[in-house]
Amino acid sequence: MKSAPLMAIVVLIAVIITSCSMRATEPFPKDAKLEIDIAYTSEQHFKQRYSNLLEVEYPNMRLNIVSTKGLIQSDDSLSWVKQNPVDIIFIPSFRIKNFIESGMLIDIEPLIKRDQLNLEQFVPSVIELTKEYGNGKLYGVFCK
Repeated sequence: MKSAPLMAIVVLIAVIITSCSMRATEPFPKDAKLEIDIAYTSEQHFKQRYSNLLEVEYPNMRLNIVSTKGLIQSDDSLSWVKQNPVDIIFIPSFRIKNFIESGMLIDIEPLIKRDQLNLEQFVPSVIELTKEYGNGKLYGVFCK
């Protein structure tokens, strides 16, 4: 199950890319230039686990890693997020409920249905785990 965390990151990247424009019919081009700001436990840990694999899949993607140390230690997640605007946040499982309750994550299933996003293109175990953390619902960040 070593690939599950990588797949979770890849799925998160795919969801972020598609959630802001869910009506897109073309898959994201692997050679497109892209810069993504990611909040993760540490830059070194992220690079050890994911960078090489993502660079193979998306060679022109630039990743900027922001440490979530302050997020994990803070009781005020919303303030941390406002001070550290990123595209993807790796949220520790013990913080997901807090993010949902504070409205920082929303139920994205209505958006998935509205835009007819096919979840079969994602790794089923990642979708199931995400629903488990969300008490049966898929949560994500809504992009305006």
